[in-house]
Amino acid sequence: MEKKVVVGMSGGVDSTVAAYLLKEAGYSVIGVTLQIWDEYSIKEFEKTCCGYHNIRDAQVCAERLKIPHYLIDLRKKFKEIVIKDFINNYLLGFTPNPCVECNRYIKFLALLDFSKKVSAQYIATGHYAQIIKSDNSYFLKRAKSIKEDQTYFLYPLTDEILEKTLFPLGEKSKEEVREIALKLSLPVAKKKKSQEICFIPDKKYYDFILKVLDKENIQFKKEGPIYLVENGKVIFLGTHKGIYHYTIGQRRGLRIPYKERLYVLRIDKENNAIYVGKKELVYKRRFLLKKELWKIKDENKTYLCQIRNVHTPSEIRIKNFEEDVLLCEFLKPQWAITPGQKAVFYDLNNEIVVGGGTILKVLDDYSEASN
Repeated sequence: MEKKVVVGMSGGVDSTVAAYLLKEAGYSVIGVTLQIWDEYSIKEFEKTCCGYHNIRDAQVCAERLKIPHYLIDLRKKFKEIVIKDFINNYLLGFTPNPCVECNRYIKFLALLDFSKKVSAQYIATGHYAQIIKSDNSYFLKRAKSIKEDQTYFLYPLTDEILEKTLFPLGEKSKEEVREIALKLSLPVAKKKKSQEICFIPDKKYYDFILKVLDKENIQFKKEGPIYLVENGKVIFLGTHKGIYHYTIGQRRGLRIPYKERLYVLRIDKENNAIYVGKKELVYKRRFLLKKELWKIKDENKTYLCQIRNVHTPSEIRIKNFEEDVLLCEFLKPQWAITPGQKAVFYDLNNEIVVGGGTILKVLDDYSEASN
């Protein structure tokens, strides 16, 4: 019997080629585009990866591939789960990763739900990742092309989802994918890679947050103190314009006259304060992690940990702190460990995802763990 697969088509080259490869492999392919964003967008943002232009691109590509295509409206759910979480975290002094939350709560669950309605055995996307099975569990494995690997954004996917998921691009490079698209004369063959946060294409997070808060008529604290940490002392240095403007390690935008460059060290939501200091103070080793995915059997071993998409994984040890909160210590100090960001753990070969969660707090020393 011919196997059926539901492919999430974003209107980009990756998902389109993924659909093509599955069709060539003998699957009955159904294309699905998830409409997740447009409420707060403005005209120049229409070409974002979830805007109307991309929806149309997905429809055109499905026609070229001669596969059925459906559009699912998830705008309300996306706003309630991803957008609100994104804004609330920034107002709390955290730096969130909405792409991870979208994969966890929106995209894959929607595709899986639709696959059940059409009696499809599998779902698929154009992500660069691989899946392996071991001891009745499913694990994410880095893509063959490490440069394109997206396992960091996919780490929360459960066994239930991974069992039904196909990643046709896991063993391909971006160059190979574009070559396939060019040979097929697909209209998206030369389309640019989408940005990290699809609903903020200009990367002006604070403008976006202000726009939504204004629309929702939400009141919030703006200005507050900036403190300098130097030689073990804390000195008032100036006034910030709202903690949502800042993230750990940030240098630009501080607008503070000082004899040397300063960087954001800590964001204190309780006191609406920003702490800044010299570059070397941004490097830390220890943090508390909210455990979310955990397939680590031996917490006394050393693993590799990646704390942002562009971070080079570094060796780390894990210690139990509370039931769902772990104390993690890098063997070497790392730049800008940031509360709200995701920490994803890999085996020492840097191939298999074995755990992951949200960074809750950065510790200067062990004494802070009890505070």
